[in-house]
Amino acid sequence: MKTGVLYNTIKSSETREVEEDLMEMANKIKKSLENNGHEVSLINADKNLFKNLNKKNIEFVFNVCERFNGNSLFEPHVAAMLELFGVSFTGSDYVALSECNNKIKTKEILTVNLMPTPKYHVFCSPDEKLNPGLKFPLIVKPKQQENSIGITKDAVVYDEKSLRERIKYVNDEFKEEALVEEFIKGIDVEVGIIGNGDDLFILPLAKVNYENLSDADENKIFCYESKWDLKSKNYGDYVKADLSEEVEEKLKRLAVKIYKIFNIKDYGRIDFRLTENNEPYVIEVTANPGLSKVCSTLESAEWIGLSYRELVNKIFESALNRYDISKEEAIKIYP
Repeated sequence: MKTGVLYNTIKSSETREVEEDLMEMANKIKKSLENNGHEVSLINADKNLFKNLNKKNIEFVFNVCERFNGNSLFEPHVAAMLELFGVSFTGSDYVALSECNNKIKTKEILTVNLMPTPKYHVFCSPDEKLNPGLKFPLIVKPKQQENSIGITKDAVVYDEKSLRERIKYVNDEFKEEALVEEFIKGIDVEVGIIGNGDDLFILPLAKVNYENLSDADENKIFCYESKWDLKSKNYGDYVKADLSEEVEEKLKRLAVKIYKIFNIKDYGRIDFRLTENNEPYVIEVTANPGLSKVCSTLESAEWIGLSYRELVNKIFESALNRYDISKEEAIKIYP
């Protein structure tokens, strides 16, 4: 098939690590699909997107773009435009992406569906009154930033003064609301899922490894520095989650429910904070998670012997099946 990998070119910015990672990921996906017999082109998600799709006669798109014309807020709109123009693509649609990318909307949906998630309060201004039901420490996040952008060690606050300062930082720096949550002490466990409907494949559960982080604070978080700065003493990684069978099954069941609630397509990831008493709290829902070295989806796949090529083509095949593309057209992952 003539396939396009929809990605973002590098822009000079304060988050260059993210941009470089997106480009590297696009090239690896292109190579993986080519190794499975597809004719593949890289397509930049800019104002010439649909002109280039038509010019290259693209039949199917592997969508890993996280921007449109450099603006991350428009990522869901790309999926909407692909749908409007009748272009088939991997991953979630406009609705799922817009709900998952908006942390406040995610919290609302989780709460309505009685999913366990930390108590929260939304701030449009640092002067607003704090909900007395929230207890310190709290964590402050931008409403609509991905890849831990806007989340530093200072995101966890312990008093009113620090809270107000952090809310102001988010409001001013990102021009968006601040999501304030109760900080849950515990470990981070991420659950990757591939597939659609009842045909779901759950990857091994990944735990964020804080053991090598030099920060003395016991309330460690996987902040931007930990995720992206290879030279940092606080750089983190992932290890297999060592959990009891009962706890692991509970997390898997919750993850599948949430995956279906948000109508995630082809692949996604549900992040939990697990307390010392093994009580889970959902802290993030990700549609179209990253497929690079800094993301648990790739790590988890490698733990069960899936190569990068096999992981990419497993996701690609899930999308082909969802569009009911015949087996004669689709190239199988495992010959």
